[in-house]
Amino acid sequence: MENSQTNSPTTAIMELANMISVPMALNAVVRLKVADAIWQGGSNNPLSAAEILSAAGVGPGGDAENLQRILRLLTSFGVFEEHLDADATERRYSLTEVGKSLATDESGLSYGAYVLQHHQDALMRAWTL
Repeated sequence: MENSQTNSPTTAIMELANMISVPMALNAVVRLKVADAIWQGGSNNPLSAAEILSAAGVGPGGDAENLQRILRLLTSFGVFEEHLDADATERRYSLTEVGKSLATDESGLSYGAYVLQHHQDALMRAWTL
């Protein structure tokens, strides 16, 4: 008999449907220049989602709560490292080695361009019916 928790058809469909979450989250942090906001010339100081939005130049309409969800998702995939303050009320994020590849280097290059290339509007429209 199938293991109902890991091999059920509905679980398989849910996993397949959610596979888009990671690339879309990656696309969002690249577009917002989150890695550059955290990296700031090599400091890699942990920042809260609100601080990241501010450092990235996102105006008051930025949604720190939504960004935090995205950061937590990408933390689970090794892009960011999560830090809790002493009273565990605020989460801050720094870059892992993987995340550092999204920060703009001294030559003005970043692997963020690779992410954006794979999420171009023209390519995304190819999937519509």
